[in-house]
Amino acid sequence: MTTDVDLFDGCEALDEILALIFDLAGPEGLKELLTMVELDRAPLNAAANGLKAAGLVEAAMIVAGTAARAADPRASDRCHLEQSHPR
Repeated sequence: MTTDVDLFDGCEALDEILALIFDLAGPEGLKELLTMVELDRAPLNAAANGLKAAGLVEAAMIVAGTAARAADPRASDRCHLEQSHPR
């Protein structure tokens, strides 16, 4: 009988999941994962801060770089408001 172990079972936040990915797959694995998911800027920035606080500076830099290129839904909302309510 085999038991499936969920490596992410104890993870409660995005930074914990990304730290585990970084530990298991290294920097290249983390970068690859980040190209496969769509996350907004704010959660990525929060995760980068959490990784940095945990001493995972390299992982934090990778996530922060992704955050810098990520969508900011607040900017999209502002554009939508400006288009629907011209001055």
